[in-house]
Amino acid sequence: MKSEYELWFNDNKNYFNAETQPIVYTQLENFSDAQFEILCETKLKKPNLSVILALLFGMYGADRFYLGSVSVGLVKIFTLGVFGIVYIVDIFTAKRRAYEYNYASFMEIISPYAYNTNTDNLNESKRILKTTTDLAKTVAKRSKNLSDTFYADY
Repeated sequence: MKSEYELWFNDNKNYFNAETQPIVYTQLENFSDAQFEILCETKLKKPNLSVILALLFGMYGADRFYLGSVSVGLVKIFTLGVFGIVYIVDIFTAKRRAYEYNYASFMEIISPYAYNTNTDNLNESKRILKTTTDLAKTVAKRSKNLSDTFYADY
């Protein structure tokens, strides 16, 4: 009798490309019951539906909205698929993007911190902001000193 992990894999393997299917299958063996429950509740995206959306409604970003890329979807709406260029590219890449979305969703269940970089991005943003602020203060101070020196002669 097949385990529930094998049954899930057989039902959902078409959501992953041929390269990632063995990884998914191997990782399923190490899943805890809680992880498997989360996986069962995760809505994977259908790669073929992504292609159909790209073909029929890609000029309006439907394929991007379907895969969670709201900002790119909005750009495609207002530019009619960035004047048709991104629309054509998306037709050929929609299936791959759906596979990548599904694999990333799967891997996030295994290691949520490996795929959630919000904290890292926040810390990096704070560091960049501090560096930029310090640089702006230094430039302003030197500019003032330079202007004081320049106008002192007149």
